[in-house]
Amino acid sequence: MLKIKDGVDLKELEKFGFTKEPMIYVKLIEKGNEGFLKFQKYIYIDEKSKTISIQEGMFNVDKELETIYDLITAGLVEKVEE
Repeated sequence: MLKIKDGVDLKELEKFGFTKEPMIYVKLIEKGNEGFLKFQKYIYIDEKSKTISIQEGMFNVDKELETIYDLITAGLVEKVEE
Protein backbone atom coordinates (compact mmCIF):
# COMPACT_ATOMS: atom_id res chain seq x y z
CA MET A 1 0.00 0.00 0.00
CA LEU A 2 1.18 3.53 -0.70
CA LYS A 3 0.85 6.40 1.75
CA ILE A 4 2.08 9.92 2.21
CA LYS A 5 5.13 10.00 4.49
CA ASP A 6 4.43 10.87 8.13
CA GLY A 7 6.52 14.04 8.13
CA VAL A 8 4.77 15.57 5.10
CA ASP A 9 2.29 18.43 5.61
CA LEU A 10 -0.79 17.41 3.62
CA LYS A 11 -1.20 21.00 2.42
CA GLU A 12 1.64 20.09 0.01
CA LEU A 13 -0.92 18.01 -1.92
CA GLU A 14 -2.64 21.19 -3.09
CA LYS A 15 0.40 21.84 -5.33
CA PHE A 16 -0.56 18.63 -7.16
CA GLY A 17 -4.20 19.58 -7.74
CA PHE A 18 -5.72 18.04 -4.60
CA THR A 19 -8.46 19.82 -2.68
CA LYS A 20 -9.19 19.50 1.04
CA GLU A 21 -12.51 17.84 1.86
CA PRO A 22 -13.72 16.67 5.29
CA MET A 23 -11.18 14.04 6.45
CA ILE A 24 -9.63 13.52 2.97
CA TYR A 25 -7.75 15.21 0.16
CA VAL A 26 -9.25 14.60 -3.28
CA LYS A 27 -8.09 15.03 -6.86
CA LEU A 28 -10.65 14.77 -9.65
CA ILE A 29 -9.51 13.24 -12.95
CA GLU A 30 -11.78 13.73 -15.96
CA LYS A 31 -11.54 11.90 -19.26
CA GLY A 32 -13.63 11.77 -22.39
CA ASN A 33 -14.37 13.67 -25.54
CA GLU A 34 -15.96 17.11 -25.67
CA GLY A 35 -19.70 16.69 -26.22
CA PHE A 36 -19.53 12.92 -25.72
CA LEU A 37 -19.11 10.71 -22.72
CA LYS A 38 -17.11 12.14 -19.86
CA PHE A 39 -15.81 9.98 -17.07
CA GLN A 40 -14.74 11.13 -13.65
CA LYS A 41 -12.45 9.34 -11.28
CA TYR A 42 -10.91 10.40 -7.99
CA ILE A 43 -7.65 9.94 -6.13
CA TYR A 44 -8.20 10.01 -2.37
CA ILE A 45 -5.71 10.54 0.44
CA ASP A 46 -7.07 9.83 3.90
CA GLU A 47 -6.15 12.67 6.26
CA LYS A 48 -5.58 10.45 9.30
CA SER A 49 -3.84 7.38 7.83
CA LYS A 50 -2.39 9.23 4.78
CA THR A 51 -3.15 6.19 2.60
CA ILE A 52 -3.62 6.70 -1.14
CA SER A 53 -6.49 5.11 -3.07
CA ILE A 54 -7.89 5.43 -6.59
CA GLN A 55 -11.61 5.12 -7.25
CA GLU A 56 -12.46 2.13 -9.42
CA GLY A 57 -14.22 2.87 -12.68
CA MET A 58 -14.66 2.25 -16.37
CA PHE A 59 -11.38 3.56 -17.79
CA ASN A 60 -7.68 2.95 -17.30
CA VAL A 61 -5.75 4.80 -14.62
CA ASP A 62 -2.96 6.46 -16.62
CA LYS A 63 -3.76 10.02 -15.46
CA GLU A 64 -4.11 8.88 -11.87
CA LEU A 65 -0.78 7.07 -12.04
CA GLU A 66 0.86 10.23 -13.41
CA THR A 67 -0.26 12.06 -10.26
CA ILE A 68 0.99 9.23 -8.03
CA TYR A 69 4.31 9.33 -9.91
CA ASP A 70 4.58 13.10 -9.32
CA LEU A 71 4.00 12.57 -5.59
CA ILE A 72 6.64 9.81 -5.47
CA THR A 73 9.26 11.82 -7.36
CA ALA A 74 8.62 14.77 -5.02
CA GLY A 75 9.57 12.45 -2.15
CA LEU A 76 6.14 12.52 -0.49
CA VAL A 77 5.23 8.80 -0.74
CA GLU A 78 6.40 5.61 0.94
CA LYS A 79 5.37 1.97 0.66
CA VAL A 80 4.06 0.34 3.86
CA GLU A 81 2.85 -3.15 4.74
CA GLU A 82 -0.90 -3.64 5.01
